[in-house]
Amino acid sequence: MLSRLLPLAALLVALPLGAQTQRAENVAVGGSGMGGPAGPFTFYSLAENRVVPNADSASTAWDLALRGTTILVNGGTSGPGEGRAAIVEAPYDDVTSVAEADLRADGEGDCPRGANAICTGSGNGWYLYESATVSQIEGRTIVVRPATGGTPVKMRVLSYVLSDPQPDGSRPRFYTFEYEALAPEAGSETDAGTSSSHDGH
Repeated sequence: MLSRLLPLAALLVALPLGAQTQRAENVAVGGSGMGGPAGPFTFYSLAENRVVPNADSASTAWDLALRGTTILVNGGTSGPGEGRAAIVEAPYDDVTSVAEADLRADGEGDCPRGANAICTGSGNGWYLYESATVSQIEGRTIVVRPATGGTPVKMRVLSYVLSDPQPDGSRPRFYTFEYEALAPEAGSETDAGTSSSHDGH
């Protein structure tokens, strides 16, 4: 059973004024094979739209940790933050808010391959692996609450590229993704202004 795949009917429809789309370009991440578990994670701050040093991995400075196709959030079993996530069964442009109760921390998921909030494995979460290519599943949208709590964001992966072999034998992957803030559910902790996943290709 796929976990955290939420119907559009469960969402609200009020996009906050001033919401802006941000883009992360060619974020390098590690992995082995087309995306195995070897190597460190790349930590990313959505608030600052930048890679966070590995030295800050035990902090709330990062929101996402990326390795191969695995995407972790900073919460639950993966970090000290209040990060949560879900995969919404709706196109990116149609997702305008998410209910707080639908978000899960890593360790709380119900995936075929582990308990991360964002399931890994082709067809289980955000991507398909076909003909040696990884691509976001059309009609599914990643939703993430940041490590510090607050307004969730929706996110989609625009490209995932495996590089040519490097002199040291590594083959980095490069993510390009975009994201923007969503409206919190009325009456949620976020709305009230309070603060309140390892394998793949």
